[in-house]
Amino acid sequence: MRVGRSPEWRLLGNAVSVPVAAWVASRLTKPGEPLQLDTRALESGARWPDAAFNIAGNRIAINASDKPIFRQQQSINEFRDASWFQLSERALDGFLRRAVEGNLRFPTGFIDAVRQAERRKPIAA
Repeated sequence: MRVGRSPEWRLLGNAVSVPVAAWVASRLTKPGEPLQLDTRALESGARWPDAAFNIAGNRIAINASDKPIFRQQQSINEFRDASWFQLSERALDGFLRRAVEGNLRFPTGFIDAVRQAERRKPIAA
């Protein structure tokens, strides 16, 4: 039987990334002009697009993306410092088990690379 996740864990799926939160905050403090995006009528029964609205039964699709700008992702090396330490074998095994059993997506080859790194780990004296 699977034990339910805590409320804190369930909220993680609804988390907002730092860049999105920063953008929303900047628009709240300095709204600026609304974006002028192309719109079109959405036919009844058509699949609901990524961006749309409905006013008085008139469904309007908006030509917008959930990725409106590209930002280079930062490498973990930019955050790592001397205070970081290697995971214990038990912690790493737990991570790998949850990663494989869960529905999280990882880049192709990530899990295998972690397993290989685990096998190459020096044995503590």
